[in-house]
Amino acid sequence: MNIKIEEKGGELHVKISIRTKAQTSGDRKRIILKDVIEILKERKIRYGKCLNSPTITNRRDDLCVGIFIFELPKPKPKAKPKAKPKSRSKPVSASPKRSTTSTTSTTSTTRKYRKIEKST
Repeated sequence: MNIKIEEKGGELHVKISIRTKAQTSGDRKRIILKDVIEILKERKIRYGKCLNSPTITNRRDDLCVGIFIFELPKPKPKAKPKAKPKSRSKPVSASPKRSTTSTTSTTSTTRKYRKIEKST
């Protein structure tokens, strides 16, 4: 079995030819798309959708050769490394800041008591 793999015009052409039944020991041989895909995987060749898939057999001379045509896979876009977000932490001070003016009224810590006179 002879196999030629070529890239032509954005396509992958796989040409396969086998010997006829008369040239071999008389065994029937058949090559289908599944067999070609196995060959491409063994050779680690990337391929896309199949456009043409003939059936190759060794019964007659005209059926001993066939060209399988595949689309070339689209190149995957290279993933850009994700930029780490900058740390936006606020500087920590030793003591918390207090405002000098307040918009709300504050209560005094000392309470004034009214003297209540006892009447007898």
